[in-house]
Amino acid sequence: MMKPVELSVPMLKMISVMKEFTTGGESRALIQQALLHPDGFHFEANLQEQPLARVSLQGEEISFETHDGISGRLYPEFALDAYSLTTTARGNPADLPAVLAALKTAFSAADDVRVSAAGPTAEGADDETFIVDPQIFDTLAFEHQT
Repeated sequence: MMKPVELSVPMLKMISVMKEFTTGGESRALIQQALLHPDGFHFEANLQEQPLARVSLQGEEISFETHDGISGRLYPEFALDAYSLTTTARGNPADLPAVLAALKTAFSAADDVRVSAAGPTAEGADDETFIVDPQIFDTLAFEHQT
């Protein structure tokens, strides 16, 4: 028997998005995977190993990206990113109903739908790795210490 899980409002909304975009058996398996990542995860649709769409839960926010350049936030308040296209591929304004329809179409067309853990992004990464020529490493270390 499964242990009861306390779910946040964003997680409940994300689960409803997942149920809307997938079929019964697939939906249950993906939701079970998502519950393993309460801190955040990506719900991704791919076709022939090419990304079609991604809906992500990170903290209290649900964001989205589509292959045709529309991106933004679904929750807590719908908003397009500053760099997002503002119209769909059909020329309609990229409002909430149009975005949800585009996402549903992408997930329906996908041959690979998955859940993956949300890891640190390039902006949020704590550690950076640089490859340095060993001949100048000592000089860099000396300058850093002075």
